[in-house]
Amino acid sequence: CEDENMDTPIFSQRQMLQFEQGKNAEIQRLRGEMQNFIAMKEQEHRAKMEEAEAILAQSQPQKAEIDRLTHENAILKQGIRIQQNAVERTRAEGEQLRRADQATFVAAAQQAAGHIRELERVNYALKVQLEQMAPASSDGSGAMPRWGEGF
Repeated sequence: CEDENMDTPIFSQRQMLQFEQGKNAEIQRLRGEMQNFIAMKEQEHRAKMEEAEAILAQSQPQKAEIDRLTHENAILKQGIRIQQNAVERTRAEGEQLRRADQATFVAAAQQAAGHIRELERVNYALKVQLEQMAPASSDGSGAMPRWGEGF
């Protein structure tokens, strides 16, 4: 029975009190460190929250500016599309007018060519008629009469 009690440590009341005081001191030290750590983390958290709020406050005007610029961009793009359509219409109308002018010019040229042919035909007919009248002229010279003479 004495063998079993030989391994059991025996402490005095004073030693037990010192152990208890050491343990309490260690617990107090750890509690203080933990409270300091928690306070530091809370302070960091507050600083991060303030920073986030400042960034959010700063981003609100930027977001409004981005929204405004996006709206302006959409308006400008619409204006560009309208201008491109107008330019395309004007270009098409100009091409149509150019073709119409060409057609008119060609028609006028064809009409003028026909008129010139008709005038040449009439001129030739008159020349032949004058040549036929020349031998029958009254002076007998065989010369063609001048305009306004002999008529």
